Amino acid sequence: MKHMPGNFAKHSLVSIFLFFSFVSPALSFSDNAAEELLELEDCITIALAGNPNLAMSRFELAQQKAAGRSIHKDLFPTLSAQYGYTHQPDALLLPTDQFGYGFIAEQPLYRGKSLVTAVKQAELSVETAKLDIEETINNLVYEVHVRYFALL
Repeated sequence: MKHMPGNFAKHSLVSIFLFFSFVSPALSFSDNAAEELLELEDCITIALAGNPNLAMSRFELAQQKAAGRSIHKDLFPTLSAQYGYTHQPDALLLPTDQFGYGFIAEQPLYRGKSLVTAVKQAELSVETAKLDIEETINNLVYEVHVRYFALL
């Protein structure tokens, strides 16, 4: 007897049906089934703990805070110091050892309100990132509620 493709599909379907008819009830009536039931609060906690979008929103908030701190530094004066030493053994008129040092202090006096505007923009970006986190949390909690009550 030849093996026909239609017979193979028929036998496969019958064996899958038999597998699920015997194995599936045994799995669903196990003693652990009552222990695996989750409350709504547990589902929300699990969803919030493992959501990559929420982690990405929190990372974005950290980035915006770092950018804000970087922009704040432009409001303050910049101080720097330098020191140098030169040794010239073949110098005829100059001393053979020369030392140099200097201090530099810089403070922008006027940039057309660009510094203040940049700081305000950075603060708004931080607020936007916080609102994005709240929106992500609210959407996640809503989705958990919808799916939890759909299963009831």
